[in-house]
Amino acid sequence: MRTCCWPVLFLVLLGGCTPPAAELPPTLPASAPPPARYSVLDRVQQRGVLWCGVAPMPGFATQNADGTWSGFTVDLCRAIAAALFGEAAPHEIRNVTADRRFTALQTGDVDVLLHPLAPTLSRDAENAIDFVPPFWLNGLGLMARAPLSPAPRPTLAALNGQNLCVDASVDGPRLQQALADRNLTVVLETDPTPPARYQRGDCRAIAADQSQLLAWRRRFPDPAQHVLLPELWSLEPYTAAVVADDSRWRDAVSWIFYALLRAEELGLTAANIRTPAARSEIAQFVGTEGALGIALGLGPDWAVQAVQAVGNYQELYRRHLEPLGWPRTVNRLWQQGGLFYSPPFR
Repeated sequence: MRTCCWPVLFLVLLGGCTPPAAELPPTLPASAPPPARYSVLDRVQQRGVLWCGVAPMPGFATQNADGTWSGFTVDLCRAIAAALFGEAAPHEIRNVTADRRFTALQTGDVDVLLHPLAPTLSRDAENAIDFVPPFWLNGLGLMARAPLSPAPRPTLAALNGQNLCVDASVDGPRLQQALADRNLTVVLETDPTPPARYQRGDCRAIAADQSQLLAWRRRFPDPAQHVLLPELWSLEPYTAAVVADDSRWRDAVSWIFYALLRAEELGLTAANIRTPAARSEIAQFVGTEGALGIALGLGPDWAVQAVQAVGNYQELYRRHLEPLGWPRTVNRLWQQGGLFYSPPFR
């Protein structure tokens, strides 16, 4: 008997005695998910009005004589407000200078920044902001003086052997390398507001960001004599920004913009968005089937409200940018050879 007790004593000393299965502690219940972090979305909905930061720029944001604002980014603000609040779309446009644009987001002076702003690594990493999908694609382009006679419009081939003025902010040597087969002589435009050397006739064409070229052309005595060529040598997206680490607000702003693209893909406009839908994909989009808005913290007809307020993306472009002679080119939908698309609404 003494021999039989040794194994038991050895197990006790090691703490190895295992209680019966019935005596094991019950499995702890899974912890409940943490409450959702307070979001700018909550702040805006409680306030009842959306604050949008813009920068004056032809086609995008212009303050009218009566103090009201109009333009592409102004309508984007209206679309967001309509998705949040419905037909009344209460919003306030705030002119935010370039040196304060990120601070305005961080301090809550604006809820969304709708500057024509290009995302860069340093801007993203250093300013406590998050970028949303781009709303317009800018790029380095060329503008050439058109012949006074009814000759063909200028083309890239017609610039062979000519002088090319280049905005001082552009990487001239890189552009010259890209156009090496065109035998162009680069002339630095040191007085670009407006471009004095180009206007004097020192150059047949001038290179700058397409948005800058179009702004210059509007101020020329005879804008029709200056033609934008369709080629682009760089691509720089213009995008909105929101405060960093607020996924609920970033998602809401992003999908409201996607709704304008998706409406164009589906052929839905401000005029027909409330027409009863026969196709299931349209019924889901307008909120008569499913409840896509709930996950975003919006109402079931949020996409309808946004499109009815400002139209689809094509309607915005035609209203604000095409009258300035801004070709849509890469800003077309992917089905039309452009670079814009909407993720699935499902």
